[in-house]
Amino acid sequence: DLLLPFVEFAAIHLACFLPGWLVLLFIPSPANFVVCGALLLLGFAVAPMALLAVAIYDSLFALSPLLILASILRVPLEYAVAVGTLVATYVLGWVLNACLVDAIPIPILPWLLTSVFSLYLLVVEMRILGLLYRCKQDELGWLKFRY
Repeated sequence: DLLLPFVEFAAIHLACFLPGWLVLLFIPSPANFVVCGALLLLGFAVAPMALLAVAIYDSLFALSPLLILASILRVPLEYAVAVGTLVATYVLGWVLNACLVDAIPIPILPWLLTSVFSLYLLVVEMRILGLLYRCKQDELGWLKFRY
């Protein structure tokens, strides 16, 4: 019961963010930072909908770009809030970790505090995605024929 959600979460993050990191690592060029940044921004843009799709369909087959992009285009304004929350989660986690490493001399404590804070923000993100689906399930058109 714990392994499958972890595998799904890891697969979503790999599908969304791995292309950007691969470009950064394997394309030796000054322009690769631009391409890497664009791919990572695209990953941040589609990650919340990918999380929602995999959670609703309970399958990694929901990582279909057609399903994800069509769903984003159906609810763009509400989805922007979810993307903003996800980006804020990562940025606040990085900033908090950088500040706490300098402020707290105990090696593992800054990482632990940052992890707890990031987990809380991810729970808030999941709540926002759940509300997005609940309020916009007719516009999304998912699970129409499943009972």
